[in-house]
Amino acid sequence: AAGALACCLAGSMAHVIAGRFVQGLGGGLISALAYVLVRNVFPEPLWARVLALISGTWGVAVLLGPMIGGVFANLGFWRGAFLAVMAVAILLLPLIYVALPRTPARGSEGAGVPAIRLALVIVGISATAVAGIAGAALWKAVLIALALVTFAAFLRLDRAADRPILPSDAFSVASRLGLGLWMVLLLAAANKPFPIIGPLLLQQLHGLDPLTAGYLAA
Repeated sequence: AAGALACCLAGSMAHVIAGRFVQGLGGGLISALAYVLVRNVFPEPLWARVLALISGTWGVAVLLGPMIGGVFANLGFWRGAFLAVMAVAILLLPLIYVALPRTPARGSEGAGVPAIRLALVIVGISATAVAGIAGAALWKAVLIALALVTFAAFLRLDRAADRPILPSDAFSVASRLGLGLWMVLLLAAANKPFPIIGPLLLQQLHGLDPLTAGYLAA
């Protein structure tokens, strides 16, 4: 909600990016916690159904997102899109106290923050992001190599940790789970850029309105 408000009130693109940074922190937490809470809130026989419901929610977002964003864009009121996000976040806030248990999550006692491993993940993601705007090909290669090294170091430390973040066979080519995680990673890398860049290209190159371009990208 705070990030959306910052974007709505932004007077420059730098302010929009700062607001999106705050939104990204919240969005990342929501994406991760949505799956963590399944195990801590629901009994095991319901896990598969709840995970399917979460997947279905993402599907609804794919259908409704371009329509809502396109309507605001066609009206020339892009700030309204951020206002809508803020309003939804505020409306959902009271449900936390109604729906979630007040007891600590099972197995959370004594669990510390894996600071070094998370720092490696942050460095790897940052290196990948900066590589996208680096001018020289040499710098791009160095940054991509840094991202790969930090990712490998994270996996090595995580597998040796008492409380690993990922399963012990994560990204192993010898297990189904490892291959499944590779599939998720590679599909995300292949698909994520287009919903962001695609609508802009369709509008600039083919003169489509924002609503039509959004649905074509979806």
